[in-house]
Amino acid sequence: MRRPTTDPRAGFTFAELLVALVVNTLILFIGVCSWRAFDSGPVGFNRHVSGTSELRLAVEYLLQDLGGAESLQVLATGGVLIQREPAVSVLAGGWTALGDAGVRYAFDGSTLIRTDMAYGVDTCVARLGAVEVQEILAGEIHIRLCCGGEGDSETTLVWTP
Repeated sequence: MRRPTTDPRAGFTFAELLVALVVNTLILFIGVCSWRAFDSGPVGFNRHVSGTSELRLAVEYLLQDLGGAESLQVLATGGVLIQREPAVSVLAGGWTALGDAGVRYAFDGSTLIRTDMAYGVDTCVARLGAVEVQEILAGEIHIRLCCGGEGDSETTLVWTP
């Protein structure tokens, strides 16, 4: 231990200054890391909630149309064309002399678009990360919806004839 001195030229040794610098640097590093974690939290949370809400909205639209579906056709563009049962089509106002004009779902970039073929009305259903439509077995169709990037929420709807 050092004896206290009154010499005005007395100071800290190089080793003491080096230890103090390292300790201060560690404290600063921990502070910056914790600030970044707290700073990005609300933004990431809001993005997740928004994506999940969009996914839920897309599922509700699809379930509404698939609930009264008589047939489902996978389009070459990656979308689907839903032909509704006559009673459902009449209630929806989509029945014509030729039958049900149907409802088409298409994925354009990041937007899932629903088109009522009888009226020609396009509706932007949701903004999603990906939509995949696959015909698996004898008419069984899987529609996979993903709300964002890797690790985000996703769901698969299965329609069987």
